[in-house]
Amino acid sequence: MTLRVIDASGYMPPDFEEKDSLLPFEPLADTELEYAFHDAHRNALYDQDGVKIDSPERELLEKAVVQAVLEDRADSIRLWSLLNVSDDTDYIDTLEKKYTVELSLLRITDQIFKLTYLFYGANRLDTKDLENQSNIIEYAVKASELAKSLAEVELVATHLTSTDGNATLIRGSQALLASSGYQDYLGRGVYLGILGSFRNWKQGGASDTDTNKRLFRCKIALKDTLPFICSASRTDDAEAMVNIPVEALDIHAGTDAVAKPEGIWDYDYEQENLADIQEIAPWKIQVLEKILKASARIETVDRYPAVILDTEEPPIVWLSVIKILKIARCFTPESYKQYLLKNKQF
Repeated sequence: MTLRVIDASGYMPPDFEEKDSLLPFEPLADTELEYAFHDAHRNALYDQDGVKIDSPERELLEKAVVQAVLEDRADSIRLWSLLNVSDDTDYIDTLEKKYTVELSLLRITDQIFKLTYLFYGANRLDTKDLENQSNIIEYAVKASELAKSLAEVELVATHLTSTDGNATLIRGSQALLASSGYQDYLGRGVYLGILGSFRNWKQGGASDTDTNKRLFRCKIALKDTLPFICSASRTDDAEAMVNIPVEALDIHAGTDAVAKPEGIWDYDYEQENLADIQEIAPWKIQVLEKILKASARIETVDRYPAVILDTEEPPIVWLSVIKILKIARCFTPESYKQYLLKNKQF
């Protein structure tokens, strides 16, 4: 099954079988790709004052990035982070001109990196400290802008389950169910790998054949997700994921049409925010309403406060702002009604 990505420009990368013909240079050997991660290589990218320099090592790393992007591999995320050029807004343009290639996937990668670092930055701040509020609001505004820029993107995602039994259930139902296993990352929901990530981890000594049988592909719209670079600060194992905080994801269309979120939209991230779930400060509600042009109120759900948020912004936008503000629970109005009915709380 061919992996495709469609962004706002309509760009679609080629089939895997054609990838080598697209490279404007000879494909790098595995040994060259491995060297791109070597400490000695990284040290040759900047001079002693930390100024970026042109060097054979930098050119090799650039080629490694281009090759990994065109092959839609998770290495592209790690290699891009090694270049350490997130502040250079023209660097991707430079790479496209230099190597005469389209790097839409790399632009998506870069934007999700920036969004992830906003999450990291906000997470370090105590939201109860008045001195931090202006910084948190600034993070929230930037996160909403980045999320809006990603909202038109559709791309193929993968879900790798750990057992043959789970794989059989997924094939039968053609749906992915929410899992709390990654709650420390982005809360409860349906998790998928993107940008080549999470396709080949093995558990319990699983063989490549077992892994392939447990791997499912579908097309997703980023507007329905909360994207994140896992282990973004560790270049050796950084990978990209999304969470869709619903009960299930209908994947029967495979990669031919966008998978459909099903059930209650319930952003539940209490694990990370135990210090914040006792109350939701009024200023956070004001920020939500202003940035998202929304109406918001607080209700008690399972003994803790939750935000009921009514906005026309897509989930990627409001989920990003909710995460920046460290709000541990959030429902859309319709999902809140469904939750009450399901749990007979009416």
